[in-house]
Amino acid sequence: MTNFGKKDSLVLLLGDLVAFFLALWLTLTLRSGVLPETMVFWNHVTVFAPLYFVWVIVFFISDLY
Repeated sequence: MTNFGKKDSLVLLLGDLVAFFLALWLTLTLRSGVLPETMVFWNHVTVFAPLYFVWVIVFFISDLY
């Protein structure tokens, strides 16, 4: 893989991580009807972070990056 390919993979990885956290924030907002407090959001991030890690590993194994 060329250096340009590694840069593309990094951009895809960062985009996926942004999408994961944005989806979590949006889900909490829609569920409660108001913007989630910072502490509530971070409490959920700590719970979902291992799942996000597993998904990133699955994406790498599937050669999506």
